[in-house]
Amino acid sequence: MVDALRKIKTLLKPNGLLVDIHPMDQVMPIYVQIGREIRPVGDIDVESKFTKYRQADKAIATVLQEGLFTVQRKTAVDFSVYFDTVAECRQYLAEEWSSAKLAEESWRQMTALMKLEVNFKQIFYSEGIKFCSLCPKGS
Repeated sequence: MVDALRKIKTLLKPNGLLVDIHPMDQVMPIYVQIGREIRPVGDIDVESKFTKYRQADKAIATVLQEGLFTVQRKTAVDFSVYFDTVAECRQYLAEEWSSAKLAEESWRQMTALMKLEVNFKQIFYSEGIKFCSLCPKGS
């Protein structure tokens, strides 16, 4: 990855920026909202997902330390994904995020809460996303 970042520096137009966008390396709880109440039901195991992002963070730290880029701006946002049913949640995780794991007890809690007779209920998780714009030194 470091070699790719070194190459990117040579390909950027004058005053160009490199923008790094990827999920934050953090625990990812999943919730069921029942009316106005939000109940945590477990954590999505995403360890395998973060291996490549940790490598990217190390590569960026390396080129910053080498003085090839400077950080122009950093920010982070929460990106939330919502589901109306347990089946939708299972399907999404199976198809879009096959490495994600959720304990069976979490699925049981989620299913029980979604069976409650209330006007509003939903399942969701929020993922922290970080954005970093890098300016090549010397441009």
